[in-house]
Amino acid sequence: MNKILCAVAGAVAVLWAGVPGTVGASGVDAVFRCEVERFGGGKPVSEGGGGWLSPQTFFEFSDNWQKVQVIDTRVTTSREGTVYAKVKQARDGSFKFKWRVSRPTSLDIWTPVGYRAELDPQSKTGVLRAKVSLGYHSRIRGELTCEQIKRSDIPEPDQLQF
Repeated sequence: MNKILCAVAGAVAVLWAGVPGTVGASGVDAVFRCEVERFGGGKPVSEGGGGWLSPQTFFEFSDNWQKVQVIDTRVTTSREGTVYAKVKQARDGSFKFKWRVSRPTSLDIWTPVGYRAELDPQSKTGVLRAKVSLGYHSRIRGELTCEQIKRSDIPEPDQLQF
């Protein structure tokens, strides 16, 4: 019963505050361009947490905020190429989602990398975390600073920041 009340309270809070953007004709609820302040991974900040996080990531929400497409160079150059994740709404109104791709290490060994993101659509801030399965036990993390954009403003894959 408590879970139901919390879920209802969270949904009411978002409806009351209003989720940015509206569903357009394309079925997209909103698109966010997020700059990622990267650190961790046992590497200096200048190396961006070992290179596991992109400096810029795009999140395209659809299906009434239930699904997100993640667009960045770590996804487009992965074996998977395209990633969609299921979105969960937290009690505070933020959105949480996770995805996994296969990326090459510096030794050119493909390894799974798990990503978790939390984005607050009201403050347009969040956190992005990565966990590398192959021997990396460090915290790889980035702080997100986002802005809502039009879907047409997402660059082509060869124009994304690496």
